[in-house]
Amino acid sequence: MKSAVILTGLITHQIPRERKAMNTRSDSETPELDSSLDAYARRAARTGSRKTPAELLGYTAAATGMAFAGGDAMAAVIHINAMPQNFSIGSSGFQAFDWDIDGAGGDDLQFRLNHFYTYSGGETSTTSGSVWAAVSGGLPGRALMSGGFPANLIFGQLIGAAGAFGIGTLYSISTFSGVPSSFVGNFSNTSSGYLGFRFTGSTGVPGTQYGWARIHIELFPGEDGGATLTISEWAFENCGDSITAGQTSGLGSCDPTGTPAPSPATPLLALLGLGAMGIRRYRERRHAALERLAGEPAPA
Repeated sequence: MKSAVILTGLITHQIPRERKAMNTRSDSETPELDSSLDAYARRAARTGSRKTPAELLGYTAAATGMAFAGGDAMAAVIHINAMPQNFSIGSSGFQAFDWDIDGAGGDDLQFRLNHFYTYSGGETSTTSGSVWAAVSGGLPGRALMSGGFPANLIFGQLIGAAGAFGIGTLYSISTFSGVPSSFVGNFSNTSSGYLGFRFTGSTGVPGTQYGWARIHIELFPGEDGGATLTISEWAFENCGDSITAGQTSGLGSCDPTGTPAPSPATPLLALLGLGAMGIRRYRERRHAALERLAGEPAPA
């Protein structure tokens, strides 16, 4: 199967939680194509035969609105840098945020943000509070650990089966009477860092896969504080092999032919990059795909 992965657009998570999807329809033919691909993918998914990894990736793509054109679905390192994920809470908020790492339609890793503040009156008034960000255990995904907390990796650090994975606090600040009294975790308020993770991937060779995310945490203690966690880019190795922090390309054991890895992008960005000629060819490929699907018998 040929592929240049086009994933969903920017997703912003706030309280109340929302998912904002970009409108990617470019002309009147798109609804019919989407309907045909979706129907075909659902019929294929109901068959009992074992699918190859490439077939599985293709069916998943059709069912979730991903488009493929050129390249190889088995390419190992998938890098996403045009789809920042933003998670945030306000004062006295507490929320879990689920993250779909590979765009296959199922959430893989969970974060939690918390802000707590109290005021005690009397002869001597005091305030206390805490604010923190963490990787939690609500989903199967786990973070690479160091010293009992998710590790803040340096560029090039290995992420793979030999690592210790778990859940825990990324960073927290506690205060007493307005003065910070403790700091916990390997990350900080002042800079971005690499978070290593493992998850159960659904593309390439489905199963345990490894990846990294470049994250930035902002914690604001105090009465009107809050917390924000931003993932600016991430990558994962979909053959199940190791990956290094910051790695954006490479081949794995499931793609020995040397096929370049696809470059995911939002549909809008991808179409803008194609130019007028590319958009025309894109429409021609869509039309051909419809004709091919119309003449191809669905799996029994």
